[in-house]
Amino acid sequence: MHKLLFVDLDDTLFHSHNKRQPDTHDVALAYLQDGSAISYANQKQMTMLKFWQESHVMIPVTARNRNAFERVVIEFKHGAVINYGGIVLQADGSLDEAWSQQSQAHARHSEPILQVLLDYLNSLIQTTEYSSLHARIISDVGIAFYVLLKSKTGDLVQVAQVTHMVKQFLAQEGWTEYQVHHNGNNLAIMPPWLNKRHGVRYLLAQWQQRGEVVSFGMGDSVIDLGFMNECDYLMVPNPSQIVSQRMDV
Repeated sequence: MHKLLFVDLDDTLFHSHNKRQPDTHDVALAYLQDGSAISYANQKQMTMLKFWQESHVMIPVTARNRNAFERVVIEFKHGAVINYGGIVLQADGSLDEAWSQQSQAHARHSEPILQVLLDYLNSLIQTTEYSSLHARIISDVGIAFYVLLKSKTGDLVQVAQVTHMVKQFLAQEGWTEYQVHHNGNNLAIMPPWLNKRHGVRYLLAQWQQRGEVVSFGMGDSVIDLGFMNECDYLMVPNPSQIVSQRMDV
């Protein structure tokens, strides 16, 4: 039986040094473009990573684009779901062309709305109150995926305020099917076709054609619950956004 682990990366397998300062025993697993280490795994994470690598087919499911994913130094041998599910990579790291073409077709319809959303955010950023924020459309391999907003100063209160305003704007425009994902300093606004779960469902079906499968989904963020629910078992690190928001025990 194939044992599959579909796993988020950031804040699940490792943490950036902005969220948790590494100690001398932590291992760098992701790097910035200038070659400096940005994300680390502690000894518990490294122990579990080794266990999963030896016993499971590990398939990463991440918001990272292709460039950022390639700066993760964990060896993945069975493909990947990146860009929030917008891109699927094959085992050799090449694009799954059929999936990319499908995403490109979807993006042709959503890109004009993403531009309207970006213009709206920039109108807020031009005011004194929100001048420390920055917004842009996230694109990869020529496909516009979603709008991302961050605070350049790490002002989480402002990001939360804008999140509320964006939800109101989407309702006003009749775009309630658009997904708003807020986690810390990140606000992502995504079209309905973009979802990690779609990529996981696609790869899971391919593996099921090879024989019996037992699947595990692991992630830290509420938005990860979508792809995790495609799996037979769900795993959540502690602490995480899921634990803090969804497990009132």
